Amino acid sequence: MEIIEFKDFRLQFIKAVYFFKFIESNDIFKEYLTSFLAEYNLKDWQKYLVNILSLYVRKFETLKIPSILNIKDEFPEIISFIEQFCFNTENYQKSDDFSVIRKTPIYNIGDNEYLFLNLNFFVDKLFQGIQFDFFRIIKKCKLKYNGKEISGFDQFRSIYAEQISEKGIFYETIKYSFEKNKYKLLDGDTLKKKLKEGEPDFYIRDKGKIYLFEYKDVILNAKVKHSYDFQKIKDEISIKMISNQKGSQKGITQLFNSIEKIKNGEYNVVDDYSQLSDCVIYPIIVFTDFSFNLPGVNYFLNKEFRKKIEDSSLSEKHKVKDVTLIDLDTFLKFQDLFREKKLKINNTLNEYHNYTKQGLNIFNKIGTYNIYMHNKTMSMKYDTPKLLFEEVEKMLPKE
Repeated sequence: MEIIEFKDFRLQFIKAVYFFKFIESNDIFKEYLTSFLAEYNLKDWQKYLVNILSLYVRKFETLKIPSILNIKDEFPEIISFIEQFCFNTENYQKSDDFSVIRKTPIYNIGDNEYLFLNLNFFVDKLFQGIQFDFFRIIKKCKLKYNGKEISGFDQFRSIYAEQISEKGIFYETIKYSFEKNKYKLLDGDTLKKKLKEGEPDFYIRDKGKIYLFEYKDVILNAKVKHSYDFQKIKDEISIKMISNQKGSQKGITQLFNSIEKIKNGEYNVVDDYSQLSDCVIYPIIVFTDFSFNLPGVNYFLNKEFRKKIEDSSLSEKHKVKDVTLIDLDTFLKFQDLFREKKLKINNTLNEYHNYTKQGLNIFNKIGTYNIYMHNKTMSMKYDTPKLLFEEVEKMLPKE
């Protein structure tokens, strides 16, 4: 599915904009941005993104030779961006999940000519490539985070997931999608100040309906994914979304704990709504790894979630809805429909849950929110997210 499904580079570009905006506004990370721009002799990050965007747009045009691109020497930032994803025939190893070609989907023919081996894998690299490029400069300049030098990509990835991805991308995506609605919107940072610990990553209340979000920027292990062993795969999903080997609570367990606190009245310190414990609660996990978008994952995790609910002493269990897994890219793609109130989140969630319970059709039962949303919006007038055009317009010269 990952190979044949259309990958939308526009969504990766929007994430890149959020990435740089957060870096620019953060007291700790803006030092990294200064070094990054100096490396490429650029005045601002907008120029860096425009150059990369032009590269992607060029690749999706109808060309006589659609897989080959020549880049002039005057664009060193694009050459540097592409070089990190160039295929090396000397270290190629065959694998079930095309791991080498995923990491390096471009072949350097020579004389600044590049052959693109797989456009879907290349699209994945737009936002991922910026992360690698950014880390490379951090490592080269020996920059520090909280007094410690960042020497490995795993170290940077951990900081990125906790700080930049969640606060700079996830928070902003949710706020942009729902800020025009008369909802109570509270991000994880705001909740933590009041609840002290165990807070969800985002909280939305619309009158008597509460939406609890856990954000998971985690990756499913490739070896497990291609093991063809269902128990191994379920165990790995559990580690990422229920609890890990150290007993640390993840995903659905965190959501269950938050629901208990709401029912026990502990959320009155963050929301003064008088009937909080009687609200209908929609638990949601927003993820970034395409693997969790596959049919069956939501079904499996919801079964585990319902067990926790049924085995608990919670009152009015029927007011706790099934858990829903939503790809961050799905929110980005349909953000204008939510923002302009052409879609209402409770309607889409209720309809999706009803869809998975229709008759004995196995494909409905294991269906994903992503597939449901694409089917639902097929006849709606909808195109490229407005945010992309707004940001690109700011970046381009007036003429």
